[in-house]
Amino acid sequence: MTKYPLDQSKPVDHDTVAAFVKDFVAGNIKASIKSQKAPVQDEPVFVLVADEFDDVVAEDKDLLVEFYAPWCGQCVLALSLSLSF
Repeated sequence: MTKYPLDQSKPVDHDTVAAFVKDFVAGNIKASIKSQKAPVQDEPVFVLVADEFDDVVAEDKDLLVEFYAPWCGQCVLALSLSLSF
């Protein structure tokens, strides 16, 4: 689900919301995606975060992406098993 949050530093009043809706309809608001900052990496196998996902996947090459959630027990088990090979 794509989210477009209102800037929390601005007051929630008629003018702010009206400007937000106008910008949203015009397509001027960037979608908000929770993501870690993209780490600096120089290896062929690296951590892919949401902020750089489209750039990496759009490149013309074959790749394998492993989706992993550190809070998920099955993901932690699968990661530990895949690293043991």
